[in-house]
Amino acid sequence: MKRKHLLAGSIVLILLMIGILAILLSNDDNDITNMEEQMFDPEQHFHIREGAEGFPSPRELEKMINEGPTPEAQLVAYRLYSRYPPDSRPLSRDMRDLTNPWQIKYVPLPIMNDPRARSEDALKKMIDELVAQGKTREEIMEQLNEEARESPRFVFELNRHTVTANDELKAILVVTDSGGSPLSIDLMSAEMKSDGHFGNIGLGSVPYDQKGPGNYLFTWKAPSADKKYWGSLTLEVRARVPGIEDEVTLTQGFYSSPIAPARFTGNASERLEKGSLLIDVELDVERECRYSLHANLYSVIDDEPTHWASVDEILKPGRQVVSFKFFGKVF
Repeated sequence: MKRKHLLAGSIVLILLMIGILAILLSNDDNDITNMEEQMFDPEQHFHIREGAEGFPSPRELEKMINEGPTPEAQLVAYRLYSRYPPDSRPLSRDMRDLTNPWQIKYVPLPIMNDPRARSEDALKKMIDELVAQGKTREEIMEQLNEEARESPRFVFELNRHTVTANDELKAILVVTDSGGSPLSIDLMSAEMKSDGHFGNIGLGSVPYDQKGPGNYLFTWKAPSADKKYWGSLTLEVRARVPGIEDEVTLTQGFYSSPIAPARFTGNASERLEKGSLLIDVELDVERECRYSLHANLYSVIDDEPTHWASVDEILKPGRQVVSFKFFGKVF
């Protein structure tokens, strides 16, 4: 193994949890499975890692076990997972959540004409009311599926799911009709809302510009490091959509962290230890806290990802060095 054939790239400082796309709804009896299948592009489902690709992540393993597989299946899953240490695993381009960690692929969601079908809580309440009126769940789901198929759709495409210090959020709203053609809408307002911990208060209007039919660009940057700009923020757009009777509210969440508690200095070195490659990376730490650091290793010759490694440590203020261990067996 020649070290010159390796390049440590895409070292990402993950400061806080990633905001995950909230799907329209879900209920205990899985009544909306059919609706979800029609709303989601199968190609965008989460990539399940297996075999030489790196094996299931701890979260995926937990999900497998919670679903109640046989003891034999649990043993196979454990052996599969334990071949590599949790903090150093093979990496492939299919693992888009790791190779492109700042972005999440969102899918278009229907803009339902019935206001009761636009939020999870309201939809569950509507289903319960219709059941009480004598309709079967199959009839209700068919009604919802039919409306979803014929409804306009919207999706926000974000340049980053997490906005850190000095970053600018760029969110493109794309609206189409049921056939996928661009659909122009009348934008009434665009506002940023704070994290629920701070009361979902308004943080001011968000400037926007129409880039084309059914295509609108929103830009936002945290005005300061005030605590109200921290956490899970929500871009809330009010609009009138052709074919929809009343005004609708389209929302998209993301995570905001206006202060970077640490920065990479750009200094790094590499060494071999017991058959594994260690890359030491220097950080300038401003605040003592627990850091979750992730790194991708690429082959210089093939420009292909080979390894993923992580470090989870409490770092003290000042210049600190963390070591990413790329397990030798992965090579």
